[in-house]
Amino acid sequence: MNLPLHMSIVAFDIESYGRRTESEQRELRTAMYAVAREALTATGLDWDDCVLLDRGDSLLALCPPSCSPVLLVDTFTETLTRALTDRAGQPGVPVMRLRLSINVGLATPDENGWVGNAINATCRLLDLPMLRTVLAAADRAPLALILSEELYQATVAQRHTRLVPEACRAVPVAMKELKTQGWISVPGYATPPGITDDAVENAAQEELGPASPSLASMQAEGAIFTGSVSVGNGGRLAGRDFIENPPAGGTR
Repeated sequence: MNLPLHMSIVAFDIESYGRRTESEQRELRTAMYAVAREALTATGLDWDDCVLLDRGDSLLALCPPSCSPVLLVDTFTETLTRALTDRAGQPGVPVMRLRLSINVGLATPDENGWVGNAINATCRLLDLPMLRTVLAAADRAPLALILSEELYQATVAQRHTRLVPEACRAVPVAMKELKTQGWISVPGYATPPGITDDAVENAAQEELGPASPSLASMQAEGAIFTGSVSVGNGGRLAGRDFIENPPAGGTR
């Protein structure tokens, strides 16, 4: 029996891929692999040591434990940003912007590939509607990044990275079986654009359910959070949970 391995997981998806012609899609896929190789090897990884899962308009990479996730948050993301920016300056090439998610967790090889809740969660984060909204609003940036709660708390929150907590925004995540929060940032922006306090409050309230108290009332009653969400009158909720139950991955 194969044993699970602790991996760092990165996934990215090309914005508006389905609206392109097939010729443009082929060109974008070639470019996606090129920037992925450049960014991964910049961390010191050997390209052949990474497990790549091709999903058409997106790519998921399982990176071995030898690669610190700090390098993925910083070096990988920074190199990817530069590569995309350089490409955007070339005449006659289709625009390529990416949504990027990074996570850590266990993954197990099987006869058909790899399986693991950490892989599922990385894909759920990548598909978060609020991440799409942020990328659409960030017209000066080539990508928008979301980190899992576990990765954020272990790296950015501990000041191990060049990415600072002040540049990240906690957002609630309720995608299929996944109920947690993620942390969005955008290179070149002090805070991610396109996220309003009302949008975060409403998304959090949807997770809590219509009969649940508002986040503001929970703060008033002494509920403990570790994220950071602005509420009325200039107040802020600090805290981890936007939901009743602690974050937990699930199976399909």
